[in-house]
Formats: sequence, C-alpha cells, structure tokens
Amino acid sequence: MTEELALNAVVVLTGIPANLLVVDAQSYEDCFVFVSNLSKKIYHVELALKVNGYTAEEMKDMNIVGEYDGLCVYEMIPWWNELV
Repeated sequence: MTEELALNAVVVLTGIPANLLVVDAQSYEDCFVFVSNLSKKIYHVELALKVNGYTAEEMKDMNIVGEYDGLCVYEMIPWWNELV
C-alpha cells in the first residue's frame, strides 16, 4: 500500500478533497493516518484483509467508514470519550 492509494481511499469514502487531508506522523508501514483540516477527524487506512482479521475487542474503538480497493478506512473512537 502506498500513501497515494491510502489517500485516494479516504477521498472516495469520505468525500473530503485531498487538499484538505494531511498525512499524520502517526503513520507507519502498514497503516496510513490522515487528518482532515476541515473536521479535524482522524482517518486510519489499513489493508482490509488485516482489519477483517481483528477481534471484536480490537475493533471496539473503531468506526469503520468503508472499504475501497482492498483498503479499509476507519476512525478511532477516543478511549477518553467513555470517561465522560
């Protein structure tokens, strides 16, 4: 997976223009992280095959946006939301 493919998946699934998305320093080899300058939402992109293998426990803080071209785009739900 390349940064370009990951960015394209976020654009297609969210409708946010590419120029409003910034790749985040949290990105690593198997996961790209993009921040929307518009909404400040954080989108993670990983291979759909990998995400589909996660357990329910691992996915409890994930809000799946969708899959595109073998990639899964999701938002992480901040754990501190449960504290309020």
